[in-house]
Amino acid sequence: MKPLLYFFPQGSQTNLDQIPGGSLLSPVSTGHGYAKVDVVNGPSGPGKVVWFHPKANAELDPDCKLGYFPHQQTWREGPGYWVGVYNGKIPTPEDLGKTQQIGGYFITLDDGHKWLVPVARYLDGSSDFPKRIGWGKDGEYVEEPLPRFQSLCETAESLFQQYLHEGDTPISQEMYTAAAEALQVNYAVDKVGFGLIGVLTTSNVSLVLSSLFDFPRVYEWNESKKNQDLTSKTSDTVDGSVDNIQPQPSLSCGE
Repeated sequence: MKPLLYFFPQGSQTNLDQIPGGSLLSPVSTGHGYAKVDVVNGPSGPGKVVWFHPKANAELDPDCKLGYFPHQQTWREGPGYWVGVYNGKIPTPEDLGKTQQIGGYFITLDDGHKWLVPVARYLDGSSDFPKRIGWGKDGEYVEEPLPRFQSLCETAESLFQQYLHEGDTPISQEMYTAAAEALQVNYAVDKVGFGLIGVLTTSNVSLVLSSLFDFPRVYEWNESKKNQDLTSKTSDTVDGSVDNIQPQPSLSCGE
């Protein structure tokens, strides 16, 4: 596998907890392990080079050694850590994909590869995102969103409501971050890493975000609503078509 490498300066914590959005990369959410090596001269001095691999029994590409080799690698500084790749060995979705992924839409990004964007909010308000299960005070079964997905679910709900009531809206810097976090659900890479491998652009971020709230079906439903009087359609006969699906309040974000 072509690795995405992390360098942690001496004295820093050798894990992803300090990285913004790092909880989506933790062993709890990915099932991956890691390999590390001490280096005397890293991008900013002594420290550790770490490879967080997303799959069990993963093996490094034979041309890629775990360590700091500045003439063979490119590194980018993040907030308190560095991210690196081997020149000519840029990791692909196959290298970074987690063992367990959440279904959605495959989008071709700027590296020419197809990336799986999870759907956090389907047209009917449901979601495939895992939830925490429990029981209420009366013994009733309840589901709650996992904290690491809460922000992304809320973003999907907000985008869905904006589209329904306002149509297309300008993409903000916060939305760029949301696009990276959406990809983090299925791939073991942080936001600095996405910038380094070059997959997100100002033109394709909207594709990622629209997939997050099931835009293809939402668009189809919205267009059909414009041309037909959907109020005449009752739930007596449901044929599974988009015409017969009404947008529902989100079930995935605990609303």
